[in-house]
Amino acid sequence: MLHLVLLTWFTLALLVLGQPQNHHPDSIESDLPSPMTIIDYLSSESQYSYFLRHIQRHGLVPQSTKWRT
Repeated sequence: MLHLVLLTWFTLALLVLGQPQNHHPDSIESDLPSPMTIIDYLSSESQYSYFLRHIQRHGLVPQSTKWRT
């Protein structure tokens, strides 16, 4: 079960982080604070939000998801 959760988490991370980013300096997004974890970043997409928050609440997200700034 844990392997399935980790595989799903890793696949979602690759799908979202592998997409090209369109950053414009005058974009409204530049005023928003950056997310602190990969889960925060991925859960901003509505199709992943419920699942990711659910596994996060149950402690199934590794501590290594912290962004390094």
